[in-house]
Formats: sequence, structure tokens, C-alpha cells
Amino acid sequence: MENRVIERAGTVANEFRLDGKAVDLEPLGKGHINDTFLVTTEGGGVYVLQRVNPIFAATVLEDIDVLTREMKRAGFTTTELVPTRTGELGSVISGELWRVLTYIRGQTLEEGITENRARNAMGFLAKFHHTFADHDYIFRHVREGFHDTPRIMATLEETTRMYTGTKKSAALADLSGDILAAYGKTPHAWAHLPKRIIHGDPKLNNIRFAEHSDEAVALLDLDTLGRHSVVVDIADAARSWCNRADEGDERGASFDLGTFRAMAEGYAEHADFLTAEERRSIPGAILQIALELGARFATDAYRESYFKLDRTRYPDLFTQNFAKARAQFALYRDVKKKLPDIAAQAENIDKT
Repeated sequence: MENRVIERAGTVANEFRLDGKAVDLEPLGKGHINDTFLVTTEGGGVYVLQRVNPIFAATVLEDIDVLTREMKRAGFTTTELVPTRTGELGSVISGELWRVLTYIRGQTLEEGITENRARNAMGFLAKFHHTFADHDYIFRHVREGFHDTPRIMATLEETTRMYTGTKKSAALADLSGDILAAYGKTPHAWAHLPKRIIHGDPKLNNIRFAEHSDEAVALLDLDTLGRHSVVVDIADAARSWCNRADEGDERGASFDLGTFRAMAEGYAEHADFLTAEERRSIPGAILQIALELGARFATDAYRESYFKLDRTRYPDLFTQNFAKARAQFALYRDVKKKLPDIAAQAENIDKT
């Protein structure tokens, strides 16, 4: 992260209603989208400060504010927006949107989830889905193209044509072609399913666990809250939690059936709202999610305009996104081999 961003963050933090002056600030987490900092005040308070990626309009804060209030009323522990000194939900400085959130103590995992944690975390996600299954909230901020797989694949196809004859094309064309060909043989998993309120990005590091137990206590990064099929959340969680390898590790990519079994058991605890059609769509949704993310990484390997660079691991965005696109396609191939086992375990969600 650039020093100028860190310096600006220190100034911005004091624009919000903290319990005292900010005296310490350090980068937090490994998020791909927002720049995130842990802020400590002279009074000992701890907060989360974020520079919000411009893909999100300021109206996203209105949605977060409304739904976190609803979550608190329903008994969930959740982050909450801390207003600015003038009472706004966020602060726009030099065209950049900043916000402060309350901090939830606990553990955030980047990898290595256990089956017990997977069971507890999936139960927590199912409880969230169950609570808001019939909620009629109309979102102010709607991201066009969110998990719109046909649109994502069309963008990859168009991008591949744009870069024909370039050095990037020489490296990426075969992989892009393989992803597009695989998608052409994969029935759409969720276009026909009911739209409910979902988290939208339940990767492993967006689940907060208790400090001294395997209990899942909160969902983090609520920018992606929206109305979509719950199988998108289930499949995306499975893609993230069940992969035995790092997101950029092509050789190690493997879908762990034991972890998925535990997830299915956890989700079943609150899944009485789930229809048989939704349940049957889960295996195909996992396939589609892996292909979709592979396509997004491949597109950004060409364009280098969306995902943030992890400078600790990769020299540039092309190398990073190319590696992650290969790894997601490798995960897709492994999921495809294991579809009968995944389908059998998904059926257990109905056995409450």
C-alpha cells in the first residue's frame, strides 16, 4: 500500500466520531478491493477505516446502515457505520469515499479452515439467509453485472479479441478459450431461482470467528449485500472454504469434500426456507462460480484495472491475475470430477 494513502488515512480518521483522537493506524487484512486500516484512539477504542473502491457508489452506505440495524434487531453481532463529525455516513475527500466501522474482536482466517469452523460458519450464513429470506428491502445501490455470468463471459470474449496479437494474448488466449468453452457446456445454475437478500462475497476472510473458539460471530465487508439467489452465497463460500490451496495455486487446487460435508450440515440447521430446486442447483453453482471467477481474473490479467496487486507475492497485476485465473480453472476441473459426491452432500441440506 502506498505511503501517501496511509498518510491520508491518518488524517481522514479524525473526521469521524471516534472516542478520541486517532493515535495509531495500520493496514488490516488482505482484501482485494478496499484499502482497510485498523485505527486505535488515545482512549483505547478500536475502529476499522476504509477507503472504498470506486466501484461502489456512496449509496452503498445507506444499504449497510439500514441492514446492519435490521441485523442488530434480529440478534446478530455486526459491524456498524460510525458517522462523521457532521453526521454523515461517510466522507468524500478529493473524490474518494471513506468510512469508519465499529470493530468486532475475534479471528479472521485467510486459509486453513477446519470442518468444525466450516460447519459453524455455514450455520451462521444460513441463519442470515433465513432471517432475510422474505425481507422486502429495496436496495439503493445495485451493482450492474453482479454475478451476471453471461455478461462476465462476454467481457472475457471481447477482451480476448481486443488483445489479439499482443504478448498478453500469447500467454492468455488458450486459458481464456478453455474457460469460455467450459462455460458453453455448463447449464446456468441460478438464473431461474428466487432472489433473496444475500451477503454476496462470503469468502473465508469475510467470516469473523470468536477469539477463543470455533464459533462464527459476524459477517464482514457488507458492500456486496444485495438481492440474488442464496445458492450464489453457498457456492461462493464452498469455492473459497473448500479449496485446499491458495487462490493463486494452480497445482494444489482441490475441492475438499470433508469441508463441504461440514458446510452442508451447518447450513441444514436453518435451511427450512430453501426449496428443493435451490438445493439441487448448488453443485452446478459451485462449478459456475469457479468458472466465473476464473474469467474475471483472466479479464483483469489483460486489462489490469480491477483487482488490487498483492505486492508481497506478485511482481505485477498480470502475473497475479494470470496465476489466479489458472488456479480457478484448475479448481473447476476438480469440482467437475467430484460433482456426484458434492450433489449427494448437498442433498443432506434437506435433512434437518
